[in-house]
This record gives sequence, structure tokens and C-alpha cells, in this order.
Amino acid sequence: MKFLKELLDPVMFVIYYPLMMVFTYGHAFVRVPDSYEWAGYTITNGIGTKSFEAFMASIFWPFYWSVQAWR
Repeated sequence: MKFLKELLDPVMFVIYYPLMMVFTYGHAFVRVPDSYEWAGYTITNGIGTKSFEAFMASIFWPFYWSVQAWR
């Protein structure tokens, strides 16, 4: 139970949250498609769009990984 107590320490949340943000950013960035079809048009995602979407996913990483787990 000592491990669980240390894991739930508030200081550990401050350490782990930014680490998971970095990990999630990389995963989300490569998962954003380069282009997709919508209403007969091809929409291309540039590096700015991919970066923004990955950044938003990294901020809310618990929700992102919840969705990934349910896929």
C-alpha cells in the first residue's frame, strides 16, 4: 500500500501530469490524419492544425486516453 500512497500524493500529480502531456502530445500528433474527405472536398491538415489538435489532446490527456481505451 506504500506504493499507492506515494502514487496518490499531490506532488506526484504535479510531476506526472506534465509528463503525460508530453507523451500524449506525441501520440496525438501522429494520429491526426494528413488529409481527409468532407462533402466531396479534400481538406489537408498542416503542421499548425496537427500541433493545435495534439496540444488540446495533451491538456485533457485523461479524456484522450479514455477514448483510446474504448476504441
